[in-house]
Amino acid sequence: MSAPMSVRLHARRALGLALVGTFATGGSVAAQLKDSSVGAALSVQGYSFNQSAALGIENLRLVSLDFSATVPLVEQLSLSVNGAYAKGTMRRASLPQLDISGLTDTQVSLTYSPNVYFNVSGIVIAATGKETQTLDESIVAGAMASDLLPFRVSSWGSGGGGGVNASVARPLGPVGAGLSVGYIAGRQFEPLSGGLFAYRPGALLRIVGALDRTVGNGGKASLKVAYHRYGEDQINGNNLFQSGNRLQALVSLAFPMGAASSGIAYASVTHRQRSRLLADFPMAQASASQNLVIIGGGFRRPLGNAVLQPDAELRVLRRSNGAGNGFDMGIGATLEIHRTHAVFAPSARLHVGRLDVGSGESSGLLGFELGLSARLGGGS
Repeated sequence: MSAPMSVRLHARRALGLALVGTFATGGSVAAQLKDSSVGAALSVQGYSFNQSAALGIENLRLVSLDFSATVPLVEQLSLSVNGAYAKGTMRRASLPQLDISGLTDTQVSLTYSPNVYFNVSGIVIAATGKETQTLDESIVAGAMASDLLPFRVSSWGSGGGGGVNASVARPLGPVGAGLSVGYIAGRQFEPLSGGLFAYRPGALLRIVGALDRTVGNGGKASLKVAYHRYGEDQINGNNLFQSGNRLQALVSLAFPMGAASSGIAYASVTHRQRSRLLADFPMAQASASQNLVIIGGGFRRPLGNAVLQPDAELRVLRRSNGAGNGFDMGIGATLEIHRTHAVFAPSARLHVGRLDVGSGESSGLLGFELGLSARLGGGS
């Protein structure tokens, strides 16, 4: 999804000016650096399928490098930037390999926090990603966007956009309560090379509510409910498609384990409504409704200047039309190593599961993930 040159130059110039302004505003550079944080995460993920003939895919591979930074500008005002570079590969039986690579879109957020209870952010999604793709690239990107397989990158570019998000959190007696409301609108772009059509995604309204309460001897129970409402997508200025709205409920319980260790267990259900076609278009298809169930847990155990974090997670996907149903079970561990003003975290995970491929056939899947993340500053 290669953005037009004018858009790319504008996005890079705006990002550069924002970063320059960070160190030219309010307070000494040393003080700003003390409260700043910079992070990066390198990840290699892969999935292989034992019924490649029926599925049409032998394996999928993703190499990604995520980056993030948060810098205070003046008191109560901070700037955050995050994005990624990724390369996705699809190997197919007796067919050429397909690839997609490049930067994803970059999100820049300016956050005002007048107190510990409230903050509001202005958000710009800079079109630094591959918003215009070849047909082969779009096939790989579509496979990486699977709700069942937890790839770290699911979109290489969406044309950019912007919006706002506001959050408030207050104690209500023994209960902590929070509410977040966000709105993101995208811009028009050409998703396929060749100028076949112009596409504009529908705006997203996101509402999230959360409650938590201390339970037992130092434990904490939490409930989060999120609602995502999507506006109408457009093709060449005409309303074409409306994505199914999503409703998610997540419950979790964090609890102490002995004098220094702690554990967590969680479960969530995300329901996506069936999408609606608003006009005839050769490449448009209405999607089925679906439910994604996630159950997981893990614990933290201090080991000197490090923390070992084993974890396990089961993901189960069910669609109303039966296509693409399956499950993925992941188990692994992260070792969080603390140094002065820095945290390093190598990780490894193994995945096993099954995916329905249609016509009564299914394919076993075997996956892996190797990662290394680093964070500097920000109270590390």
